[in-house]
Order: sequence, then C-alpha cells, then structure tokens
Amino acid sequence: MKSKSKSKNKLTLAYETFLPRWSYPYFRRLLSIHRTYGNILLKRFWSEEWIERLKNSNNPWKPIDEATARPKHIPSRVWRNICLTVGSVLKSSAERKDLIEKLLAKPHLIDAPAHKAVKELGYDRLFVENVQEQLRNYRAKHGKLPGSFFELGVPRLKGIEFPTGADDSIGNGQFKKLQIANGRYYLKIKLPVTWRKWRWFTIEGAVPKSVLAHLETVQSFLRRP
Repeated sequence: MKSKSKSKNKLTLAYETFLPRWSYPYFRRLLSIHRTYGNILLKRFWSEEWIERLKNSNNPWKPIDEATARPKHIPSRVWRNICLTVGSVLKSSAERKDLIEKLLAKPHLIDAPAHKAVKELGYDRLFVENVQEQLRNYRAKHGKLPGSFFELGVPRLKGIEFPTGADDSIGNGQFKKLQIANGRYYLKIKLPVTWRKWRWFTIEGAVPKSVLAHLETVQSFLRRP
C-alpha cells in the first residue's frame, strides 16, 4: 500500500494476505495472460536500443505502451501493467549488460573470487556472484563464453507476479480499487473470466491491528503541515 507526500517521497507498507479459493482460477488466468504477452513483448523489444532508452526512465511502461497496439480484449490498465513488467526488465538489464561486458573483457574475473571482481569492477557483491554464475553456466552448456551480452538470449518471464503500479491510483484505478474501513480491506479488481472476457470482483478481509497502527502513523505524518 503506497502513500505519497507532497514532496513526492514514497512510503510503502506491505503485508501478505490469503486470497479466497474461488478467485484462484481467475488469478491464474491473469498470470497466464501476463506471462504470454509479456514474453511476446520482451522478445520484440530485447535490443541495445531499448535497454539504453529505458535505463533512466521513471515510467518504463510508457514507451512500450506507446510503441504497441493493445489487443482489444485486454483492458487498458492490464496492458499497461504488462508493459510495466517488460519495461522494468529492460531497464534493469542495463546494469547487467554493463557488468557482463566488463567480465567478458576480463574473463579471468569470471572464475575469480567475487570479492576480487567487486574490488576491480565495483557493483554489489551478490550481483557480481549472480552474473559470474550466469556466465559459468553458459560456458558449461556451450563449451565457450558468449561473444556478447545478447548472445545469452532473451530472458523468459515466469509470470508468478503481476504488477499494479501502472494503474491510475490505488483507491480508484481502472484495474483495481482498494479501500480500508472499519478494520477491513475491500479490493475491487478486474479479472479475466476467459481470455477475452473480464469482469469486476470484490475481495475483502480483515486487516491486522499492527498494520492498522502503521497506517494511522503514516496518515498522521501526512496530515502534518
């Protein structure tokens, strides 16, 4: 749950809740749609041009949305959020691309202890270890290192999450509407009944007292002059 102050600083509160069993088929279908179209778009836009274009973007969904024709059977804000996933992958790939190119230029660092690569190249240690492992796995499979970042191939979306950040708002979006009242949350969300038919569903549940207390603290802070 997000709240934004006048200074545009963001504070995010999050907690897990269980969805009712009747909603499982609809959410599974939503994730399947997200995964299918997301992978189609990612394959289309996977290029140095788009990675460079989006690496500093604050709204990585927007250029993707503007460059594509939304399928008529997919609601606009659902499509925006699919574009958000694709744009975010492209944006985050800029740093990975830079590190991979540096490691390929200095291949001795691929098998070096991570701390040595970090010392020479910078970057977070866990990130370096992850990229080193990616390159070693490629070498083990193909018998050689890739000639470039793009030779590693297009990443595949698993589709186990669906973002909502490209909707109009939290409380009154065109994809979801979240309200909290009397210690309960009320979520209205547009879900696919079939791949071409969508309708609004309402999900509600109790909000833990600890979360309500945090919400009150945030609201009190935002009410300050």
